[in-house]
Amino acid sequence: MVGILMMLGGLFFGLDARDGLECSQIWILTPGELLRTISLSTMLVMLGGVTLMASLIMGFLALPTREQRF
Repeated sequence: MVGILMMLGGLFFGLDARDGLECSQIWILTPGELLRTISLSTMLVMLGGVTLMASLIMGFLALPTREQRF
């Protein structure tokens, strides 16, 4: 759940930055604000993906082996 929430948060910030650029062809965000927003968006999407992959690997490692089942 945490990984999915992080990825959705990154998607939200990314879309927010895009909307700030497209609003009536006027740049609402300054270049510094735009860079911070896109950096936050990218970081959240990447960390969300890493969290999802880590939970998948931990789930596979937690499966019982043949010796543990019998």
